[in-house]
Amino acid sequence: MMKHILTITDNVITGSNKLSSALPRIAVNAVLFDSKDNIALCYMSKYELHTLQGGGVESGEDLQMAVKREILEETGCQCVISEE
Repeated sequence: MMKHILTITDNVITGSNKLSSALPRIAVNAVLFDSKDNIALCYMSKYELHTLQGGGVESGEDLQMAVKREILEETGCQCVISEE
């Protein structure tokens, strides 16, 4: 199931309504389960943290296409988007 979780705005980041010079970006993330209900995480050594798979939506992609591409790129696995 695809569910909108959060919209991050300049106000959320800076506490100000003043616009930053950053360009808006639409991104997706996924919670990826295996058959034993383990959750896959990516490790970002640069920041020493674990994250969900995800990234920016490319031109011409819908959100489901972007999620499937990001999971394939980051894990080498194909995924099925469930309705749960």
